[in-house]
Amino acid sequence: MDALYFAYGSNLHEPQMTLRCASAVLVEQAILHDHRLTFFGRSSQWDGGGVATVVPASGAQVPGAIYRLSAEDMGPARLLR
Repeated sequence: MDALYFAYGSNLHEPQMTLRCASAVLVEQAILHDHRLTFFGRSSQWDGGGVATVVPASGAQVPGAIYRLSAEDMGPARLLR
């Protein structure tokens, strides 16, 4: 069963998203309201670069995109690669 996934940060780069999730199909651009982008910790996969996440923040917005993914591609490990 397919599912919708809100992508932000590096997952907005469509070629990278399809490398991580072969089934990814871009549906539309989207905005996540009342949240902001922030960075927690460092990535061991990205040469110590920051790891992006979103947190609640009244009035803020996070630009993103909606992708349709297969159930197999929805696993957290695949999305974090």
